[in-house]
Amino acid sequence: MVSTTMKRCRENESGVGMSPSLGCTTDQHRCREAELDSGKEFFDTIHSSMELHPCLVEIIDTKQYQRLRGLSQLGLTKYVFPCATHTRFEHSIGVSYLGTLLVKHLQRKQPILNISESDVLCISIAGLCHDLGHGPFSHLFDGEFMKGRDWKHERGSVLMLRYLLQDNLINLEKYGLCDRDVLFIEEIIMGSNHKKLGRDSPKCFLYDIINNERSGLDTDKLDYIIRVSCCISQS
Repeated sequence: MVSTTMKRCRENESGVGMSPSLGCTTDQHRCREAELDSGKEFFDTIHSSMELHPCLVEIIDTKQYQRLRGLSQLGLTKYVFPCATHTRFEHSIGVSYLGTLLVKHLQRKQPILNISESDVLCISIAGLCHDLGHGPFSHLFDGEFMKGRDWKHERGSVLMLRYLLQDNLINLEKYGLCDRDVLFIEEIIMGSNHKKLGRDSPKCFLYDIINNERSGLDTDKLDYIIRVSCCISQS
């Protein structure tokens, strides 16, 4: 079962199995149909209108994801800057939105990169779920409450994502994703310096879009800087 799924996934990446009438793979067509059928529009103070894929909406509508509404993005900073009350919830949606914009721009402007619809959706999901593992007070939880323990919130995010999918019976295959895609999502969340099995070397640049441990410049930091600057009134 896994080998069959992996084969389909590799075919999707390489362009095998193209539909002559649609000019795309079966998986790509299914992703596009789903997006047209039940995608939703979110409104954000920073990014204004954001259209999200139905897979993202299904993840957002779970109790595990809604938990992020109660996690302050800046921890205790709100006691110094009273307006800095934004949460990991809106930040994570913003990171997903920016990541999707970037990878779609590359897909459109540089077709030689062979970026598939599955690649795009994986980036979107990774951005959406990259902070699922944060505890109370965000990084303060990692640095103080978990001090001396083998713990990183990135690892917690991967574990929470697995639990979220299982507990809510979310089947990513219906959105055209396979086992290797799920591994790719988890590897993005863990960071670009970890072992890469989810994508082959020609697509390793995709790992840096959400969590770039080489330079630190990624859509996570971009949303963070813009959102924090707005909330504490610093240009």
